[in-house]
Amino acid sequence: MIDQWVSALGDVVNMLLGTPGSDVEKYVIAGVTFLVMVLVLARAGTAFGIANADVFHSLMTTLLGVLLIVISIAAAKIYCPEWSNPNWHIWVIVGSAVLVSVFIVVPLMCLFQKTGFIPALLTWLIGVGAAAAIIVMVGAGFDMASAGQREAGKEQQHKSEMNDFLNK
Repeated sequence: MIDQWVSALGDVVNMLLGTPGSDVEKYVIAGVTFLVMVLVLARAGTAFGIANADVFHSLMTTLLGVLLIVISIAAAKIYCPEWSNPNWHIWVIVGSAVLVSVFIVVPLMCLFQKTGFIPALLTWLIGVGAAAAIIVMVGAGFDMASAGQREAGKEQQHKSEMNDFLNK
């Protein structure tokens, strides 16, 4: 039972991070995303007039929010029979993330940061949007770097073939 949960949590994290190629990529993407989400929540919360929109409260909100969303998606993967249906797969993921965000994370954010529901919801949506953008940008950066390395290897091989051909 615990192996099933550990496997599901690992699959969900890899899926949310865009299936990184190595552990270094996974940790860099997760760390940068987490840091940016904390800073965006703090800044957006201040812009919306949230009283306790400091880094500590944003850190607690990000930790609990991301943890609860990942656990809910893993639970959906384990217990929801619609997960295996490719037509419903994305809807199960989005539905569980939205339900947990609206009914658990945002009310917890209201309690932690002593604010109303709408400012907390808007702040959370901006933070999640920023996290998604960072995941895409950092993942694209790693993809560009690996593509550049492959091209450099092909160029080096072509150069050596040309030298062999000219030296014959």
